[in-house]
Amino acid sequence: MPGDNIVMATDKTGTIHAMSKKLLDFTRLLPRKTRIINSGIATGQLNKEVFIPDYHLALSFMYHPQTAAADLDKADALLYLKKELQQLASETKGWFLVKYNNTGLGWCKNLGNRINNYLPNEWRIRMDLDVSNS
Repeated sequence: MPGDNIVMATDKTGTIHAMSKKLLDFTRLLPRKTRIINSGIATGQLNKEVFIPDYHLALSFMYHPQTAAADLDKADALLYLKKELQQLASETKGWFLVKYNNTGLGWCKNLGNRINNYLPNEWRIRMDLDVSNS
């Protein structure tokens, strides 16, 4: 959960950003002088009443400590990063933070029989890897 000096702000696209109060105050002055492309950490968007976590939140340490997470071995982490991981070992359905060596890699949604990988396409590994020996 955000601390006392962390505030949440929504941009024009509906993405919710977490940032320090000082940064928010500063960014409110800037639009008169310059165009802001990004500020704070994108945490996600509300789609109807469901929160869709943003990739940047997984790379930060701002997610809640009790966030459901799947700690993958090297082979599965590489498959996740290639967008080829098909299932998680967990039977729990819903959103999972995907981790390797206790570091967030991204998000997936476990549907039970398969997962939806929410790693941005532009971040996926496209080269051939032999993950069987990893």
